[in-house]
Amino acid sequence: MTDADHRSESLLETAGRLVLRGAGLTGYDVQSVIYDEYGRLLARVDLAWPAEEVAVESTATARTPGERCSATTAAARMPW
Repeated sequence: MTDADHRSESLLETAGRLVLRGAGLTGYDVQSVIYDEYGRLLARVDLAWPAEEVAVESTATARTPGERCSATTAAARMPW
């Protein structure tokens, strides 16, 4: 249970976080909120290193052709 993080919202997020941590990538924010230069909410992503302007979003297969996760779509507009 030491690997558990109550902020993770899915098994996929947890698995991804553990893989990244196992590779030595730490220091990330979990469920990080990203704002644009005007303070408007752009996205909430699974993991982020804001100082490095890097975000990770764990998304399962879309339910319908062409469907995109809203966080992924918003993240595409991020200034980073």
